[in-house]
Amino acid sequence: MPLFRYRTIRGQLTIGFLVLELLFTICFSVLILRTEVNEIHQRAHRRIEQQVTLLATMAIDAIADNETQRLGPMVQALETSSSVHFVRLTDPQGAPLLPNTGHIETSPLNPTERQQLPVPGRAIERADIFQNEEGNREAVYPIQNGNQLLGYAWVAENPTSEREEIGALVRITVLAGALGALGCFLASTLLARSITRPLRIVMDATRRLIRDPETKEGFPLDVPETNEAGELAQALNLLVLAMEEQRSGLNDTLALLDSMLAHAPIGFAFLDRQGRFIRVNNFLASGMDIDLMDFLGHTAAELFGA
Repeated sequence: MPLFRYRTIRGQLTIGFLVLELLFTICFSVLILRTEVNEIHQRAHRRIEQQVTLLATMAIDAIADNETQRLGPMVQALETSSSVHFVRLTDPQGAPLLPNTGHIETSPLNPTERQQLPVPGRAIERADIFQNEEGNREAVYPIQNGNQLLGYAWVAENPTSEREEIGALVRITVLAGALGALGCFLASTLLARSITRPLRIVMDATRRLIRDPETKEGFPLDVPETNEAGELAQALNLLVLAMEEQRSGLNDTLALLDSMLAHAPIGFAFLDRQGRFIRVNNFLASGMDIDLMDFLGHTAAELFGA
């Protein structure tokens, strides 16, 4: 039986299971990806906020003591994080506080960054996170010693880290969908086998009965399944058994009838609907002086004339 032909039970089960798995995977993936991607964005938001706040806090003493060289190792350690694109320290006017050492961004602030500078005199309790000109997150936080504004700490996000997390999530979702589809395929194959096996046995047995109604080949059918297909096979076993019993009773009746016809003192004949002789006893054949076998299959008009 073809595996993927749609009109077969196996094909219908396989296609049905795969379509169901596809719909489930799409709905599940949309829901999970939306939730997890949102969580990844929130984690990245909190991470850059913590990084810029930590940088500003660590820089207070070094800038207040005018020992900015101490900031180099701090900035270098922060930039080793895969989530950080660059780090910048500026004075209140936005000018770089540290020289370019290969670890610190010293280029002038662009217009987008200058728009994020807090208004003087306004207290800031949280980092200001915005989208820079490259389309990535960037955070700024004031470096304050008491009420004295010493400068600003800047941290720009490296989007590669977030993209890698989302990519890993998508790969896991696709893998889960593929494994689910494989599981559905195996489940449909096993389920279809338990249904189609007894049906195939019944079909083969039915064909044998059509070719030879008196055949006993393969009966009773051995079908261990207990589902509806198995019950159909058992019903066919009972049907064949009933046919054998009826055939046996019919043979006994015909034998008795033949005996009665053979010994009857009067002539007997049985005709079919077309008027042809199908049974004739010896008394009638002898009285007509016609061989008994010549009666069979002929009409009275054919034997005696119109």
